[in-house]
Amino acid sequence: MTPGHPYSQSRHPVLRRTTAASVAVLTAGWVVAGPAPAVGAQPPGPGWTAYVTGPTAITPFDTTANAAGGEIPSVGRLERDIAITPDAATAYLTNTGGTTVTTIDTATNAVGTIDLGPDNEVGRIAIAPGGTTAYVSNFHSPDPSTAQVVPISTADNSPEAAIPFPGQGAPGAIAVTPDGATVYVQDTFLGQVFPIDTAAGTAGTPIPVGTGGFGAIAITPDGATAYVSTTAAVVRINTAGNTVTGSIPFTGVLGDIAITPDGATAYVATENGTVVPISTAANTAGQPINIPGGGLGDIAITPDGATAYLSTTLGVVPIDTATRTPGDPIPATNNGGLSSNIAITPDQAPKAAVSARASATGCEATLDASASTVAFGTIASYSWDFGDGTTERTSTSTTTHTYAKPGNHTVTVTETSSGGTSVPELTADTFTGQTMSRNADEQASATATVNLAAPCQAPLPADGQAPTELAATGGVPTGLVGLGAWLLLAGTSLVYLTHRRRLPRRRVPT
Repeated sequence: MTPGHPYSQSRHPVLRRTTAASVAVLTAGWVVAGPAPAVGAQPPGPGWTAYVTGPTAITPFDTTANAAGGEIPSVGRLERDIAITPDAATAYLTNTGGTTVTTIDTATNAVGTIDLGPDNEVGRIAIAPGGTTAYVSNFHSPDPSTAQVVPISTADNSPEAAIPFPGQGAPGAIAVTPDGATVYVQDTFLGQVFPIDTAAGTAGTPIPVGTGGFGAIAITPDGATAYVSTTAAVVRINTAGNTVTGSIPFTGVLGDIAITPDGATAYVATENGTVVPISTAANTAGQPINIPGGGLGDIAITPDGATAYLSTTLGVVPIDTATRTPGDPIPATNNGGLSSNIAITPDQAPKAAVSARASATGCEATLDASASTVAFGTIASYSWDFGDGTTERTSTSTTTHTYAKPGNHTVTVTETSSGGTSVPELTADTFTGQTMSRNADEQASATATVNLAAPCQAPLPADGQAPTELAATGGVPTGLVGLGAWLLLAGTSLVYLTHRRRLPRRRVPT
């Protein structure tokens, strides 16, 4: 465009007021080139770690590769039970026949010891969903009158005031409700379960569950039902009234029981070398799954519910929960292949981070959450709230958005891990009694502000009608030019006008 052209910036008041920031020039093909959005995808994090106890060591293994890692030597007697804090930072293990609890820093594998005193032969352990307290049942007390459940503060690993156990000196299986209000403890000898009010520190009326035994307790994620395995049945307890609502009969002694994160299925180990799935909706047992080396082992389920692991005499056997077929045993290193109890690190919510960058021209903003991190797996989805009433969900960490008006816009991104964990409003904590499965956290959401200074230009119309018409006529017709209008000048370039103005009809010199 020459300075003497009737629509040059030097002569036309509208174009004269149009700054470089609000002018776009499109060459042949009408392709606008801009900076490519940052890819910034984070590499996948490690898989969840399963910790397996054995006769001489604790063996961690990555559940993605299903391969055992370096062993952690035992510091006490044979570890009987294990639970992990919701933040996946510390594993707690009880030492069979002893009075100590072993702690393992999951980042460094450093080992510590908590001594509960001479009258506490520790048994089973569960960590409350809030993560502040671990509850330990003393499996066999030398004096039945001193039987108790001991809370441990996870902040400083110190025992707190013990809760008297009114049974026969043999508090065994233990589980905490998802709201942390009640601890259920099985009396190993009398075939009953005691509910303990965690606020008052007192045991309530025992709930009869039939024949006793070295069973287990698991609670549905909604907290409504506790399932108790015994020597002859799996018994259902309504936690609202602490009453038995039914049972599922079995032949032979039952071992551990675990419930999937979605609450749909409970898996129970039997002495017959099988794992039996139970539908929690119908409360019926499904087809038994035959397990190599199976028996009364411990069961743990991955946070995504895809795999159940059973400890056996041959190692740890993974079970595909979709097909209900077992895989090859994973030997526990230096434990003679043997495994006892198992717990899996809880899935963690992503740590969201987002930045917003306004384009040099127009109302488009580039939003980038590639600085976000996740402890396990990957970030599976990004839910965007653009602050103007529109939303979008993507599987990538960057996106763009075009606003209709200038000004400050607050953008919020909420992320979900591949394990299904996000903010509590989307995915509540998933807890089934001993170790958290999914640790929801507000850190999965982050905000940023994008500042779009006026004038704010809209993009070229999607149908391209205006530029096509101008190119065909070779001139500029009289019309109302407003926000979002483009003019083809001299048949070669498109210039964006940001001010509303009526233009006279003029011929472009040939």
